[in-house]
Amino acid sequence: MERMKDPKLKNCLDKCPAYLDLNPQCASDGKTYPSTSSFHCMQKCLKPHGEELTIVSRGYCENDIIRS
Repeated sequence: MERMKDPKLKNCLDKCPAYLDLNPQCASDGKTYPSTSSFHCMQKCLKPHGEELTIVSRGYCENDIIRS
């Protein structure tokens, strides 16, 4: 299931203050979050759904890097 189609998750994220500190985080779901606060919002909102999210590395995830 695509996460953002879940109305409870979307509602949670809409209420979560995510500041754009432009500090990309690569998470265990393979997605790059643009800031630490946006990562923490997703982490907080996924917890009630039984999903755990962790930071794998600082910076962009490998699959998000565009190669020329």
